[in-house]
Amino acid sequence: MTIKLLIITVLSTTLSISDQRTTQDSIRAVLDSQSAHERLATLVDLCNHGISDREGAQRTLNYSREGKQLARKLGQTKDLYWIQIEEASAIGLIHSRQQSIDSLNQIIPKIRKVKDNRLLIHALIITGVQMTKLDQMTSAREPLLEAVALAVSVHDSSSLAKAYNNLGNVSNHLGLNQEAIDFYLNALTIKEAMGTKNLSTTYNKVAQIFKNMGNYEEAIRFNQKAMLQQQASGNTFGLSISHLNLGNIFSKQKKYDSALFHNERALSLSQSIADTVGFAFAYYNLASVYFSLDDYPRSIDYYEKALPIFSASGMRTNVAQSQVSISINSRLMGDFDKAKTTLDQANTIAAELNSFVLKKSIAESYYELYKATGDYRQALNYHEEFKANADSILNATQVQEISSLQKNYEIANRDNRIAVLDKENEITALNLARQSTFRNGLLAALALVAILALVLWSRYRFKKQAEQKLATQNEELEKLNAAKNKFFAIIAHDLRNPLSAFKMLTTGLRENAEHYSTAELHEQLDYLGESTQQLSELLQNLLQWALSQTKSLAINTQTLDLSELLKRNIQLIQSAVQNKNIQVNMSTDTQLYAHADLATIDLVFRNLLANAVKFTHPDGAIHIYGSYDEQFVKVSIHDTGIGMSTHEQKMLFDITKDPSKIGHSPNKGSGLGLILCHEFIKKNQGMIHVDSAPDKGSVFTISLPKSNQAA
Repeated sequence: MTIKLLIITVLSTTLSISDQRTTQDSIRAVLDSQSAHERLATLVDLCNHGISDREGAQRTLNYSREGKQLARKLGQTKDLYWIQIEEASAIGLIHSRQQSIDSLNQIIPKIRKVKDNRLLIHALIITGVQMTKLDQMTSAREPLLEAVALAVSVHDSSSLAKAYNNLGNVSNHLGLNQEAIDFYLNALTIKEAMGTKNLSTTYNKVAQIFKNMGNYEEAIRFNQKAMLQQQASGNTFGLSISHLNLGNIFSKQKKYDSALFHNERALSLSQSIADTVGFAFAYYNLASVYFSLDDYPRSIDYYEKALPIFSASGMRTNVAQSQVSISINSRLMGDFDKAKTTLDQANTIAAELNSFVLKKSIAESYYELYKATGDYRQALNYHEEFKANADSILNATQVQEISSLQKNYEIANRDNRIAVLDKENEITALNLARQSTFRNGLLAALALVAILALVLWSRYRFKKQAEQKLATQNEELEKLNAAKNKFFAIIAHDLRNPLSAFKMLTTGLRENAEHYSTAELHEQLDYLGESTQQLSELLQNLLQWALSQTKSLAINTQTLDLSELLKRNIQLIQSAVQNKNIQVNMSTDTQLYAHADLATIDLVFRNLLANAVKFTHPDGAIHIYGSYDEQFVKVSIHDTGIGMSTHEQKMLFDITKDPSKIGHSPNKGSGLGLILCHEFIKKNQGMIHVDSAPDKGSVFTISLPKSNQAA
C-alpha cells in the first residue's frame, strides 16, 4: 500500500518530460516486482487516479489495457469492470464523449448481473456526466436518478453527493432553477456532514442559480462562501469563476462599475493561469456590461475576442449566444449586413442543437432586425416563431410538472383501489364467518371431550419438560458463572501482575536512574518492554473475547491467501525468534486460498505463532505446513516445546478451566488467547485441533472452508 500511495503522490505532481519518463520507469519497476494480485491492485489505482484532466485520462489509457488483461487472467471480474468504467471516462475526455457513452452502455448490463451496487453507481454517474458534456440533458437524468436511489439504499454518502451535484448541473442547464437549487443543496448538506473542506464549486453553482432567479442577496452570500474557501486554498481558477459570478450579479443590479471591476479581476486571474476558457467568459461578461452602458463598439470587440475561444473549445451554445449578441450590437449601430450574417450563423447552430432557448432569442433578434430594415412581413413571421419557441420552453417546464402530478394521481388512485378491494375482502370474510359459526359450535362440543382427556396428560408432560428445561438452564447458568469467574480471575490476577511489574519497574527507574549503569538501564528497559508487551497482549485478548461474547464482532468472509497472512505474522515474531535462536520453517502450497474473515484469522495466526515461540526451547524449531483436502484448507503449526498431556489438551479451549494447571513452563499466561482462537475458528465455520505429548512439542491444526479460487 505504501508503494501505491507513493506512485499516486508522484503522479499527482506536475513533472517535466524527463521526470515523467523516470517516474514511468520507476512505476514499471514496482509493477514488475509485485505478485499478480498486488500488481492488479496497483493498476486499478493507476487507472482510477486523476481522470479529471487530460494528463490523468491519458495515464488511465496507458495502464488500462494491462489492467484488463491481468483482471481477466486472475478472474477478477469486478476489477475488470472498474477499469473499463475509468477507461470509458478517459476516452470521453480525450477522444469522443459518444464513444464513452456507448462503452458504458455495454458495461452496465454486465455489472447488473454481478449485482455490485458500488460498481453500478459509479458507472451510472460517469454515464450521466458524459451525457451532460454532450448536452444530452434529458437523457442524463435517468442514470443519475437511478444512481441516487441506489446510493440511498446502500448508504453511500459520497456517491449520493456526486449524483445530486450532477443532477443539479442537468437541471441548471435545463433552466429548472428551483430543482437545481434543491439538488445542489442536497449535495452540500451531505458533503458538509462528511466534513468535505472545499465546496466552493457547488457554492458557485448555487450562487449562479439564485442570480438567475433574481435572489441576488442569496447569490452574493453563496458566492462569498465560495471565495473564502478559494482564497484559503489558493484556488485561482475557482476564484476567477467567483469574480465572474459577482460581475454578473452586479450587472443584473445595474451596478456597472462593480460589474466591470469583478469581470476584469476574473480576466486577470484567468490570464495568470493561462485558462483560455476563463478569458472567453470574462470577455463575454465585459461585453455584456459595455452593451448595457450603450458602448456598442467596445461590446462587439469583447464578444469577438470570446467567440474563437468558445468555438475552439466546442462550446457551441456559447458561440451562438455570442453571435446573437454581436448581431444585436451591429443592428443598434446600423450595420444591418453584419447583424444578418452573424444571426444566420447562430441560427444554424441553434437548429443543430435543437435549443428552444436559443431559437427564441434568435427569432426575437430577426424580428427586431427586419423591423429596423422595414421588412415588416419577415418581421411578422419571426415574431410568430418567437412566440412559438417561447411556448415550447413553457411547455417543456409544464410537461415535467404535469408528469409529477400524474404520478402522484396514479399513486393515490392505486391506493384508493387497494382500499376498496380490502373493504370487499372484509365483507366476504364476515359472511364466511357467519356461515362457519354454527358448524364450529358443533365441532366445539366434540372437541371439548377430547381436550379434557388431553389436559391431564399435557400437564404431566409439561411438568417433565419444565423440569428438563430448568435442569438445562441450571447447567448453562453454572457454565456462565464459571466463565464469569474465570474472566474476573484473569482480570484480577493476570492483569494485576504485569501492571504491578510495570509500576515497580517504572518506580525503580524514576528513583534510582542515576545509580544504574548503562547496561543495567538497558536490562531494566528490556524488563519494562516485556511487561508492556504482556499487558498489551492480555488487554487485546480480553477486548476481543468480550466482543465475541456480546455478538458485536462482525465476520466478513472473503477470499484470503493464508500463505501471505502467515508470512506477515512470521515477520511480527522475528524479534522473539531471534532472541531464542529458533528456526522457523514454512512448507506450504504457493497459495492457500480460504473463505474466511481477515481480522479474526489474522488474530488466530498471531496467537498460535506467539504461543509456539513462547513454549519452544531456545535453539528449537517451529515448522508450518499447509495443504488442501476436498472441503478445507489446513494449516499446521508444529513447535518443539514443552508439550502437554492428553488431559491437559482437553482443558485448552474451555474458559472454565485453570490454565495454570497445564504444563510446567514459567511463561504460562491466562489461556485466553487459545480460547479466542477456538471461538474465531468456529465463527469462520472451521475447526481447530491439537496433538501433543509432554516434552515432545505440540501441533495446532486449523481447518477453514476452501475458497473457489483454491486449486
